[in-house]
Amino acid sequence: MTAPSLYFPFTLRLYGHVLTCLRDNDFVGLDLFYRIKDCWKRRDTPHDLLLRPLERGLSVKIGEWCFDTIFDVDGYSESMPKPYYKVLGKEGFLWFLDDVVEATNVCGLSRKERLLDVMATRINEIGALLDSDEGASLCARNVGKRSLAPYSASPNPATLP
Repeated sequence: MTAPSLYFPFTLRLYGHVLTCLRDNDFVGLDLFYRIKDCWKRRDTPHDLLLRPLERGLSVKIGEWCFDTIFDVDGYSESMPKPYYKVLGKEGFLWFLDDVVEATNVCGLSRKERLLDVMATRINEIGALLDSDEGASLCARNVGKRSLAPYSASPNPATLP
């Protein structure tokens, strides 16, 4: 994957998740240990993961393993009691789905998958509902309050009433 085909918010989400995983003693002691051991015992590749410096070495494998835990819906992780999406909560899960759909759009995968188009449509519908709700609550809070609009047009703050 080349740099232009990466979706930055999703990349940051993955990076944050990797840091969370590496900070978790259970993940490092269980998941990471067993996955590195699988490479050492030749059950996974690269077999020489710890024997020499590799361009796609340990840091890349850790990223791949953490990426897998983000999309693990069956709970195969030894150390994580709940799948990633369940930890996010409802709003966080919606943001996660939005990041996934945008990332697939950027890399061109969404052109091949009808389900991603359906997800994008639903996310946009929910976003429109949230936007209209936020606008309504903002208007309700500002009833009877003085508007700041005239002040923003003033070129000189010293001339404000």
